[in-house]
Amino acid sequence: MLNGILFGLKKFFSEIGSGDMVILFSSLILSVTAISGVGFLSDRFQRSIQEQASIVLGAEMVFRSGAPIDDHYIQTAELMDIKTAETISFLTMALSDGGNILSSIKAISSTYPLVGNVTVILEGQSKANLDLNQPLASTVWVEQKILEALNIGPGESVTLGNKTFKVAGTLIDFPDRSTGFLSFSPTIIANDYDLEEMGVIQAGSRVVYRQLYSAQPSQLESFLIEVEDDLNEVQVQKVSDLEGQLGNSVTESSQFANLAALFTILITLVSSMIAARRYAKRHLLNTTLMKVFGASKKFILWSQISQLIMLILMATFIGCLLGFSVQALLESILSPIINRDLPPPTARPLWLGFLTACCIVIAACGPYLRILGLVEPIRLLRKEDTQGSKSEASIYLFSFLIFGLFLLFLFNDPRLVGSILLALLGLIILLAGIGYLLIFSTKLSPGFGGYGWLMGLRNLSKRSSENLLQIIVFGVSLTFLIVLAETRSDLVNTWRSSLNQDTPNYFFFNIQDYQLNEVQGFFENEMEANPEFTPLIRGRLIGATSASGLPIDVGRMMQRESNLTWFSELPDNNSIKEGSWWDEEDEQRSLISVDGQAAKSMGLSIGDQLEFNVAGENFTVTVKNFREIEWESFSPNFFFVLSPSVAKELPQSYITSLKIDNDSEAVDVFIERFPTITSVDLESAMDQIRTVIDSASTAVQYIFVLSLLAGILTLVASIFSTVEERNKENAVMKAMGAKQSDILQIALAEFGALGLVASITALFVAIGFSAYISIQIFETSYSPNSVIILSGLLGGFFLILLTGMFVVYRALAVPAVQTLRG
Repeated sequence: MLNGILFGLKKFFSEIGSGDMVILFSSLILSVTAISGVGFLSDRFQRSIQEQASIVLGAEMVFRSGAPIDDHYIQTAELMDIKTAETISFLTMALSDGGNILSSIKAISSTYPLVGNVTVILEGQSKANLDLNQPLASTVWVEQKILEALNIGPGESVTLGNKTFKVAGTLIDFPDRSTGFLSFSPTIIANDYDLEEMGVIQAGSRVVYRQLYSAQPSQLESFLIEVEDDLNEVQVQKVSDLEGQLGNSVTESSQFANLAALFTILITLVSSMIAARRYAKRHLLNTTLMKVFGASKKFILWSQISQLIMLILMATFIGCLLGFSVQALLESILSPIINRDLPPPTARPLWLGFLTACCIVIAACGPYLRILGLVEPIRLLRKEDTQGSKSEASIYLFSFLIFGLFLLFLFNDPRLVGSILLALLGLIILLAGIGYLLIFSTKLSPGFGGYGWLMGLRNLSKRSSENLLQIIVFGVSLTFLIVLAETRSDLVNTWRSSLNQDTPNYFFFNIQDYQLNEVQGFFENEMEANPEFTPLIRGRLIGATSASGLPIDVGRMMQRESNLTWFSELPDNNSIKEGSWWDEEDEQRSLISVDGQAAKSMGLSIGDQLEFNVAGENFTVTVKNFREIEWESFSPNFFFVLSPSVAKELPQSYITSLKIDNDSEAVDVFIERFPTITSVDLESAMDQIRTVIDSASTAVQYIFVLSLLAGILTLVASIFSTVEERNKENAVMKAMGAKQSDILQIALAEFGALGLVASITALFVAIGFSAYISIQIFETSYSPNSVIILSGLLGGFFLILLTGMFVVYRALAVPAVQTLRG
């Protein structure tokens, strides 16, 4: 055993430069780079969640509600020596002489934060201060983005609602950053003492009230037991719950990135199998001679294993270094989404990279090692078949099994693994079918360019198995790159272009009943517009009962506040899916219309009863119909619509939307006149959404570039696997008087046709996939992107052509006599 290992290590450094070892080595590096790059980033995300879960909450436990939370919870907690704090968050416009911007206001108590630090650079200072709790009354801390938008700095003034504040410092960071509707807007931190004077929070305003608690877990559990009977209207958030929720999000994101890396691993597995097959074929004679001279099977086996172990270790080392560089690149691309510093990674991605390399080597090389160990010298010396079709089939089956086990380890989801394998099999069959038809069609070509072109096209069908493999492997990588490129750019563009010129680009909400006539007059006089004003009622679903009187579990709908409204007529962007809209008699009944998708998730039927709480009052309504909503209409849409009789007397504000020219100054005038009304510029929101989409898709596209490199490597491997046969053919042709130009013409015809067939095959499939994704998933019309399609076609064609021509040209440099003697 030891002698075999030493012999193998000695041979390794002379073997590493051979073509098959270079391809195998490169394949391993690419696969390790892909999986470790994704692994490093996922690992850092996971550690960030584990380390900062309490900072994300700003406490160990939080009570959250859309309505004011009773103070008796705070009083009870203080009696139990539990630290407490309070925050109130909402959206409003921040104004100055230099401009305006929609801002997220967080009013905090003097004990905030309980966990983490508020980082502020105070007026007149250059260094950040971490020991602050609360701004003084009539002052605020403002994020830099707001200062830039308002063209102000520390020491100057900003208006929030009815009150003007002094900017006491620049807000750098703080715990419990908001998610949901507050997350898109930059933040201003204010003193909760100033809330009433702002005058922003009114009936129907969307506000998040939070009570924060910090203590030992046992104290918090005792506190919860004490108050749990009174928590019907309050959502309880714990650090452990947050870790689980964020962990699930990271797991899903990691699985998506792993899927992108998976294609690289799959393609490198194919190139590794091609290289391993050529390696085994090249070593058959040497192995036979070693057996003839007395080498044991164990000696031969360990000499080969030691070389593969060295290959695994070196590929893991280089691949992990490159993987770390890839994750640094991905982190920079995703910086608009991450918005925080990530902790350093653990060693887990290194082990994952090592395991990936081991799986590929075992799947690709394991069967061929067995063949080298079992081959009988007499069969090889007689030039008998040493492998056979049954052995070839068992090799593919073994590799497929190892790959499936690796997927199970990577995703830990048998259903997902099964779906991946079936989808992959379907794609391969589709590519193979189209590729075979195109290869077969070359047989019918009349050879318009003479004998050289005819021979080249015949070579394409002569080596149909090898060429079909090249089409499949290269087609898979090119297909996914084209699909990703098309959906990345075209989805947003198609969606935006589908919006008509009158699509609203501004939303105005928090309009109170007493302001309605004045606001209508402003729009008519200043903007020559007469928009519809939709009632907005903030309520909470507190119960559901079937028509037969049995309770219904509606799930998460009871855990949060909902937006309600009422209409006499069915809105234009809604259609009845089941049931009927109310008539004049129904308008006097307590009825409700529910979005069809929401009703399905809640398990509702026509005639069921829902109980809501609005501003402390409970009322019950009967489900009259289910609606289908055009959410892309950019008009106010609602899950729940009440009949007029039950809704008119409830506390409500109004919301409206309209189209305003970008160069109009009417919005600035409106905000100055109505400071408590919030306006949302949808163009800005779209820019932020587009940034998120572009960042995420670009990051995944970088992973798919590795897949393309793996496809190129497999293409090189498959061409090099026939290099000896091609060299002999070329040598025979040269010996029979063929000119170098004739041989190059044959190669040009063969590889040009192969490149064209492979690229056309990939494009057919890619266009089909892109159309399916656009029409079935994103529900938009599809039109092929001519730039991407042309780039894919030309790129694939020239890549295959130039690679093949390089191999042939290099072979022509070897004298024919030397090749024929060799």
